[in-house]
Amino acid sequence: MKYGIIAVLTLFLGCSLAGKHRGHLYKSIRIFPVTVDCSLTTETLIDLGRYNSFDKEINNETFPIDCIGTKEVLMKIVRIGKLADSEEVLRELDGMGLRPATIHELLAFGAAYPDEQRKDSIIGLGSESQRMTPHLFGYFGENGGWRQLLLSYELEIWPDSYWFSAVSKQ
Repeated sequence: MKYGIIAVLTLFLGCSLAGKHRGHLYKSIRIFPVTVDCSLTTETLIDLGRYNSFDKEINNETFPIDCIGTKEVLMKIVRIGKLADSEEVLRELDGMGLRPATIHELLAFGAAYPDEQRKDSIIGLGSESQRMTPHLFGYFGENGGWRQLLLSYELEIWPDSYWFSAVSKQ
């Protein structure tokens, strides 16, 4: 069989899929329903995320609101499962019918599901400022672990352990 078949998806909070989709290999996808309130400022979304630390350059001036109203999205956290540059990651997401999540979608996800970034680094390629990319980083540890919201220089090659936030194209 040329393609793996993902025929039926029963949505569970944070369900995972693994395999092959339209010829594109990926290690896994985790899916989460997220409400994005576009009336909230970037700073308010950061406050709601209750990060232990965050990059001060992530603000409304650098990342202005890019949507209107309130929207519901299914955030897909995708692990490509191989070393890849940003262009390759974007091609993989595109081939799966996805676009990279914006900073506001990523921040809404971080506020709703704080433990997910303690498991894995999650990159938001949908918003960029001066080749800097939003990045949720964290780890489990004493007192519940640590969570950071960073701006990372876009890497030549993203490690295969990184996950990328995405939503369906609409």
